[in-house]
Amino acid sequence: MKIDPREKTHKISLTASLIRIGNWVMGVGTLALLAVSLIWVNTALFFTLCIPVGLAALSIWDRRRCKKNTTKTGDAKADGMQALGAVATDPARTMYPGKRIKRIYRSRLFKPAAVLFMLTGLVTGGLVEAGSPLGNIVFRAGYAFPPTRPAFLSFYQWSLAEFEGGYLPSRADEFLTNRISHCEGTREETAIIDFQIRQGSLKWGDAACRSREELQGKIISNIMPRLDQMVDNDAVSAMVRIEALRREDVIGKGGFTGMWTYKDNTDTLNRSAFNKAKASFKAWWNGGNDWPELKNTDPLAGTELTIDSGP
Repeated sequence: MKIDPREKTHKISLTASLIRIGNWVMGVGTLALLAVSLIWVNTALFFTLCIPVGLAALSIWDRRRCKKNTTKTGDAKADGMQALGAVATDPARTMYPGKRIKRIYRSRLFKPAAVLFMLTGLVTGGLVEAGSPLGNIVFRAGYAFPPTRPAFLSFYQWSLAEFEGGYLPSRADEFLTNRISHCEGTREETAIIDFQIRQGSLKWGDAACRSREELQGKIISNIMPRLDQMVDNDAVSAMVRIEALRREDVIGKGGFTGMWTYKDNTDTLNRSAFNKAKASFKAWWNGGNDWPELKNTDPLAGTELTIDSGP
């Protein structure tokens, strides 16, 4: 039985209308979820939902551009066929060219652009919500390439400061602390330890303080030879880090007493106390005892300086 081309055209038109209605429903639902994510201040959900919205916009742009090009090409071919006296083809085939439209509908740039857009959205969402499962995936993926690990840690530290208040997620803290055991004597080891030092006692995590004594000794033995080469703020944080490992306590909001002078809304380093603290730590480390025996000796013993623990 031969199918009437008009009936076939009607069915195709009805199907296209239903698809358009479905797209509108999904679009309105996605925009509603975007609004909810903004109200709830759920940044990860917001950036994740931005992916389908952006892909839809990219798809619409690509469709219009390709249809425009297709129309121009079709008109030119039709004019050429008429000039040659060609006979018209089947109307249904002319209106719905099928595979030809599908082939033209997507430009060569669409797929790479769509993949890049999705990756950008996922990475941004993972960095903004570093403590989420997506954030952990983004962190592990960014850390995967060995030559760029030190550079990635610097970027990740900036990202934490921008989006997470500087706080290191516990899963990233556990991962980095475990990595120290596998990269002794490498640039990666120094990069991880410097990353932790620059985090500060309030934001560096507690994984190293809970680790075995052997690992704690490796961290301290990496810090001490470089103490004099560090900038002042890093050297102060490094000494607090050593004391945190010795006590197996993160120190938190605590720190040196008498190390800073507050005046005119500015903290100024007490140079005399700073030099005395460094000398005391070096004498403690080079005094002849080995780790972990040194855990029972206060590096600041005999000085008026103390490191207090905080909440």
